[in-house]
Amino acid sequence: TPNPSACEGEHIVSVGLAITEGDLNGDEAVDLQDAILAIKVLAGMPTDTADVDALTSYTARYGKITMGTVISILVQVAG
Repeated sequence: TPNPSACEGEHIVSVGLAITEGDLNGDEAVDLQDAILAIKVLAGMPTDTADVDALTSYTARYGKITMGTVISILVQVAG
């Protein structure tokens, strides 16, 4: 069972950007766009070029994107 409290907070990565866990696209919000992006990554579907830098920063901080990532994002979105 995912722990929603483990998905809260911001973390600073080496490039100086604040990245919230679950914010895969780097728009400073955790929303359905992040869940869709995570599903695209898991399915091997192409993503927008703009998302590549955000995904790289995100995975450098939190590790690989998994189905657990999708569930955590959906838990956050659901409130």
